[in-house]
Amino acid sequence: MLKGTAEFLALNPGQTLQPTEFSFVRFKEGTYCAIFTFSQQPKVAPVPAEREFIIDCRSIAALSPLSTPS
Repeated sequence: MLKGTAEFLALNPGQTLQPTEFSFVRFKEGTYCAIFTFSQQPKVAPVPAEREFIIDCRSIAALSPLSTPS
């Protein structure tokens, strides 16, 4: 969830308002940035594409862990 918002970030515009599920990759050396990956369903191909999302950590208000299947 980004600062100043009430909902978790959704990067699939035009689809459902489901929050995007990110995987943390690493912190970017020498900056306040964090790198995450997420899958995005392309409009044409049936296979989701892996995307990278870089954000200034100071813009993040909350993170919510996902439960992992056992």
